Amino acid sequence: MIKVLIADDEEKVCTLIYKLVNWQDFDMEVVATVYNGIEALECIKALELDLVITDIRMPGYDGIELIAKAKEINDRLEFIIISGYRHFEYAQSAIKYGVSDYLLKPIKKEELIDTLKKIRLHCLERAEQLSAQEQLRLRLQDDTSKHREQLFADFLFSSTKLIDRLEELNKTYCFQFVPGVFQLTAIKIDCPYEDFNADSMKVLSEKVSKILDSVLRDNCYEMEMYYRDSIVYTLLNYSLEDSPSVRRQLKAVMAELLVQQTVFDKVFFTLGVGKPTEDVAKLPQCFSSAQNAVFQRLVDGTGKMIDDAPVAGYAPIKQDFLLGDFRRMMSQAVELLDLQAAQAAVGVLADAAPINEKTAGSQVYKLVVAAGEMFMLIIKNTQYNVEIPPEIYEEFKTRLSLCGNVEQLFETLNLLVRTQIDFIVQENRQADNRPIRMAKEYIQKNYMNPIGLEEISEMLGFNLSYFSALFKKETGKNFLEYLTEVRIANAKELLRETNLSIAEICNRVGYLDQKHFIATFKKYAGIKPGEFRKLYS
Repeated sequence: MIKVLIADDEEKVCTLIYKLVNWQDFDMEVVATVYNGIEALECIKALELDLVITDIRMPGYDGIELIAKAKEINDRLEFIIISGYRHFEYAQSAIKYGVSDYLLKPIKKEELIDTLKKIRLHCLERAEQLSAQEQLRLRLQDDTSKHREQLFADFLFSSTKLIDRLEELNKTYCFQFVPGVFQLTAIKIDCPYEDFNADSMKVLSEKVSKILDSVLRDNCYEMEMYYRDSIVYTLLNYSLEDSPSVRRQLKAVMAELLVQQTVFDKVFFTLGVGKPTEDVAKLPQCFSSAQNAVFQRLVDGTGKMIDDAPVAGYAPIKQDFLLGDFRRMMSQAVELLDLQAAQAAVGVLADAAPINEKTAGSQVYKLVVAAGEMFMLIIKNTQYNVEIPPEIYEEFKTRLSLCGNVEQLFETLNLLVRTQIDFIVQENRQADNRPIRMAKEYIQKNYMNPIGLEEISEMLGFNLSYFSALFKKETGKNFLEYLTEVRIANAKELLRETNLSIAEICNRVGYLDQKHFIATFKKYAGIKPGEFRKLYS
C-alpha cells in the first residue's frame, strides 16, 4: 500500500481530505494526520511514507520548509501542496522541490482524484508493481498520445498540407473525429522572465490541461491538448448544436484560470478562441486564428477570453515606414555608442506605433521582433567587430513571448538595446586594456632589466606617443612612474624577506646607481632602505 500523511493546521481540512475519497481505490492508506510542520517532520522520520499532502502555510515548519527537510530524509517522497494564499514565491519554491501538484482550497474531489491517480501510477511504476495488463495499457496510451500530438507538429506548426479526409486523419493520428465543428483554442501563460523556468511551466500547463479536460471533455466528440512555448493549445470537435454549450464552458475555463491566479499572482492567463469551422482542411487557419486571439491580449489585456476578430477590422501598422526611422536613429546611436540616443530611438518607435483598440496585437508583436532583429543586424555591421552570442537573441524572443502587454514589449526591446550597447562598450574597454595588461605583465617580468616605453610600444605594435597617452589614461600614471613603483615594491619585499645587502637589492630591482636607488626609495617610501629594513627586522 502507498502510505499517506495529511498535514494541515486546520483539523476540519484534514478531515475533509481524509473523507473526500476512498483511499483503497488508489492502493493508498492514510497512516497519520497532523496539524503542524514539526509533527509532520517527525512522522516523515518515523514512518516509511510515500506521499505527503500538506498545507503551504503551517506553524512549526511551513510547507516549503517541510518539503526541503523531508527531501533530505527521503528524496523519493511525493508531495501535494494545498494553498489558499496568493503567494507565487511559495508555490514556485514548492515546484522547485518537485511537488506532484498543488490544490486550491476549497479542495475539489475530482481534482484530488486526478492527482492521486497520477501519483499511484508513478509510485507503482517506480516500485515495479504494475500488473502486466496495466503496463500494456499505459504503453498503448502513451503511443496513442504521441500519435495524436504529432498532428500539431505535422500540420499546425509547419506548412505541410493537412490531410483533408476524416477517415485518413483518424487512422493516421489515432483520432475519432466526426463531422461537426472543429475549433482551436490557445491558453497563454505569461509571467516575468526572471520567474520563468521549465518546472513551473510544466506544473502550470498540466493544471491548465486538467481544467480544460474536466470542463470540456464530456461535451466534445474529440479533444486533444498540446503544450508549446508557454501556450496550451486545444483542438475541439463537437456538434453544431452544442456550440452554445461549448461557448459557456470556455467561459467557465477562463473563470477557473482566474482562480488559479490567486496562487500564482505573478502569472497571467489568457484564453484565445479561434474561429470555428466545419471543414477539417481549415484547421491550420483555425490554429492561426487562435494564435491571433492570444496576441490580442497585448492590446486588450490579460486575464480574459478573447475571440479572434477579422483582420480587416484592425488598423494596419505601417511597419516599413516605422522601422525606416528606427533604423536611421539606431544606426547613428550605435555608431557613437550613445545609449541615451539608442533608447530614444526605441521611445520614438513606441510613440509612433498606433496602439488602440483597433490595433492587432500580432502586428505590434511582429513590429517589436523586427526592430530587435534590425538592431542586432546594425550591431553586427558596425566597426566594433563584436560577436553577439546567438543565445542573446533567443533570450530576447523568450522574454517577448512572456510579455502580457505592449508596454512590456517595448521595455524588453529597450533591455536588449541597453545590454548590447553596454556589452560593446565593455568589450571596447577591454580591447583598450589588453595592450596595457600585456605591458604590465612585461614590466613585472623584466623590471630588473633596463627597459623603456619605446621597447614595449614597439613590441605591442603601437606608435610611441599614442601608447604613452593610452598607458597614462588607463593607469593614471606615466610609464616611468609605474615602472618605479614596481621596482620599489619589489625592493621592499627583498628588504623584508632576505638578508641581501642594499647594493645587491639595488642591482636586483634594475638600478645601476646605488645613490639613485636610495634617493628614489626614500621619495616613494618616505624613509631610506636601511631604515625600512630596521622597521621589519
